[in-house]
Amino acid sequence: EVASPERETAQGSWRIPETRPRSRSELEAEIRSTLQAEVEKHLISDLPVGVFLSSGLDSTVIAALAARAGGHLRAFTVSFDGGDGEEGLARETAKIIGADHRVVQLGEREVAPWSLAWLDHMDQPSIDGLNTYIVSRAARDAGMVVALSGLGGDELFGGYPSFREVPHLGSRLALAAGLPGPLRRLAARIAATGRHTVATEKARDLAGSDGTLRSVYFHRKRLMSNRQMHALGFGQSVDHLTPDYISPAAVPAIDPDDPIAAVQRLEFSTFMRSMLLRDSDVATMAVSLELRVPMLSRPMLDLMLSVPGATLLPDRGPLKHLARQAFGDILRPTLLEQPKLGFNLPMADWMIGPLRDDCLGALETLRETGVVHPAGIDAVWRSFLAEPETPAWARAWALVALGRFLQR
Repeated sequence: EVASPERETAQGSWRIPETRPRSRSELEAEIRSTLQAEVEKHLISDLPVGVFLSSGLDSTVIAALAARAGGHLRAFTVSFDGGDGEEGLARETAKIIGADHRVVQLGEREVAPWSLAWLDHMDQPSIDGLNTYIVSRAARDAGMVVALSGLGGDELFGGYPSFREVPHLGSRLALAAGLPGPLRRLAARIAATGRHTVATEKARDLAGSDGTLRSVYFHRKRLMSNRQMHALGFGQSVDHLTPDYISPAAVPAIDPDDPIAAVQRLEFSTFMRSMLLRDSDVATMAVSLELRVPMLSRPMLDLMLSVPGATLLPDRGPLKHLARQAFGDILRPTLLEQPKLGFNLPMADWMIGPLRDDCLGALETLRETGVVHPAGIDAVWRSFLAEPETPAWARAWALVALGRFLQR
């Protein structure tokens, strides 16, 4: 089970622990022993257990620790349209740890329609989880019933760019706090000159925020800009939500004097709990596959959420610094030196091409319901068509997901 701040246990309700200092060697040893024990627990099953294996650090560590636990280990990798650089490294990892490895090649013709099937499985609209659905569906078709995943490693070990960018943006906004709002927004537009519309709007919105770490985090993560939110019919305040359009119950207490630990808590309490975990559960259950996430066991949460930010990510150190140090015997140089790849799908191309009619139909349903203003919907779609190679596609896809949900 994944620990939750509201989850009642024999010891009472679980809470995010306070940070506490400890020696680097002690911490690294505790990380190794704790995760090894949790992986072994998650391998207990009446059915064969497999591992989702990419070239990423998290899945590599989970697969290697599972192999050390003994027994026959199956590793599964999905390669989309000829591979994205992960397949070869995953094959190499599987050979090193002695896993029975299977690579499934998928192409656009079969996968593009899966995105609509994924939306139709959702019992609330969301745009996250499609990658998990595709990998899970392919794995289930190949006979896998139970799978371990490295989900949670980015949140606990500091693997997202937000861990560096949010504190940096916060410090820059603090320096500009004495400037009038219009002047800050003008400076932001100048700084974003030459960049795409999404980046320009985000810079302008950040400049107009209150400059607190929490506000900077949510402005950076938010999909729609202030202008788009207003055009869709959402003003500066929405009942029962914070000014950042978040449920107050979802926002944890953070220490602004430890910005890295603060970002860790925000990532864990909002994106991971409210979206990533929930949507991953829906994606795997939709294909009758059980997903297990040893990184997010309670012992791992108690350990990693107690690590001070300066220890988690030292100045000028790489992302996932502690994971790199603790599992240096597993993470070979070719893995450590590669950029973060991920399983990227050409969603914008599909929305313009094979899924265009379905997208337009979903948007028409959304217009007819009156849930959001039609003019705002049209503006988001036009912005996407003008710059399909930018993150504007995600804004349009969010409205498609909402319209598709309302069609059902």
